[in-house]
Amino acid sequence: MSKFASYKIFLKDLTDKSQVFDFELDDDFFKKIDSSEVERGNIKATVSAQRKSQNFELKILLDGYVTIPCDRCLDDMQQAIKYCETLTVQLGEEFSEDSDVLIVPEADGYINLAWFFYEMILVNIPIKHVHPAGECNKTMQKKLKKHSVRSREEEEEETDENADGNFDNDISDNGDNNNDEIDPRWEKLKEIDNQ
Repeated sequence: MSKFASYKIFLKDLTDKSQVFDFELDDDFFKKIDSSEVERGNIKATVSAQRKSQNFELKILLDGYVTIPCDRCLDDMQQAIKYCETLTVQLGEEFSEDSDVLIVPEADGYINLAWFFYEMILVNIPIKHVHPAGECNKTMQKKLKKHSVRSREEEEEETDENADGNFDNDISDNGDNNNDEIDPRWEKLKEIDNQ
C-alpha cells in the first residue's frame, strides 16, 4: 500500500453533486513527503469535488500553518498558509499536466493529491519569512547586529523599535561596536561594484 494512498480521490465515483473530502496535513504528512523545505506543519485541506460533463472540478482549500526556520535568526517560526485553487481534471490515456486541464489515466480512475497539496503549500511560503519584530532569538540578533552593515533606513527602523520597547533594548554597547567603521572587505566590494 502506498504511503500516500489516503490522499486519493476516485474520480469515477464522483457525481454531478458536490462531495467534500477532508485531509489533515500534519507532521506525519511532511515526513512522508521527505523534503527538506518543509518538515512540519498542521494544515487542513478541504476538497470539494464534482463531475462536470467530461471533466471533474476539484476546489481545494488549504488552511493552517507550516513550521519553517526564520531567515533572520534561524529559530522555528509558524508561517500561516491560506490558499484556494481549482483543478480541472479529465480522464485520458496517460498522466499529463501540460495545459489548464490535468489528465489522469482512465485505467487508474483516481487522482492522488499529496504532491499537489505540497506544491501549493510551497508556492504560498513568502520568499522572505521572518518573525514579527521583536520575536527573533535575541542572542542571534546581537550577533547579527555586531556583524552586519546596515543602511540608514534599517538603523532608523531599529531606533523606532527600540523606542517602542522591542527586542534591541537589552543589547548593551561594550565599546567594540563602532558603526562609523566599515569592514575593509566591504570597501573592496564597493570598488568592484563601481567599476
